[in-house]
Amino acid sequence: MKRKQRYTSSINLINWSILLFLVIAGVSLGTILEKALGTEGIHAYVIPRSGDIFDTLYNNFPAWIKAVFFTCSMSLVAVLLSTLLGITFGSLFALFRLWAFDRISQLAWSTPLVAVSVYLILLLGAGWAYGLAMGVFLGFYPIAKHSFEECIRKHEGVSALTAAFSLSRFQEFRHLRFSMVISRLGTALGTSVPLCFIGQTMAEYFIGSLTDWSPGLGGMLKVASNSANPYGEMWCSILLMMTLVFCCGKLIDYLWGRLYPETLNKQEAIV
Repeated sequence: MKRKQRYTSSINLINWSILLFLVIAGVSLGTILEKALGTEGIHAYVIPRSGDIFDTLYNNFPAWIKAVFFTCSMSLVAVLLSTLLGITFGSLFALFRLWAFDRISQLAWSTPLVAVSVYLILLLGAGWAYGLAMGVFLGFYPIAKHSFEECIRKHEGVSALTAAFSLSRFQEFRHLRFSMVISRLGTALGTSVPLCFIGQTMAEYFIGSLTDWSPGLGGMLKVASNSANPYGEMWCSILLMMTLVFCCGKLIDYLWGRLYPETLNKQEAIV
């Protein structure tokens, strides 16, 4: 067991090292090529210059920190709401055997975001509630699908315990199915968290197109189109967004692995 854990830790370290190298190489590619080959004619939006990115971050550091805090906080609230709503609706529809729930929710989730944006902004206005609603819209389906499938799938252990203790359907869901939904939620959260961040950032960008109030990284991305160094700010917004998604996703994986060690390596728990 210890040997397997050491092997897994070594693989994770290698993967992190490769990812770090690729990020540094990608950000620095423009600077390296410009110094080595003299590629001044290549636009900065094609090959980013690390100097432009770090200068942009350094010269306007308080604004970037504020944008990161706003996007991160609103996205995490969207994750929380998506989780609560997804578990509630997915479990209830499975409890009452409404099999059309998965098809209906999938159809709603596949609706073009342009159409969803129009209805949400007419309903909520161009403010923080619109960004939160967009994040919840994108993050809801993976959680709801996970909850629904965990509650309806056949499981020999659950069936045996239900028969042995003569549990009602509600008691089966409350004491057995619901715990399975929670313990295996880490994988669904791994899909939902990036989608909540993406929805929040897209909404912030769209808000910046309609009003002078441009919060978060999406707002900074919109403001970049009218600045003196648009490509530096654009790449800075994108890199900070990627960093937030990656760090929050890894944090949730870590916490879920500590709360439910049996699912740490995405192995199914045995009930």
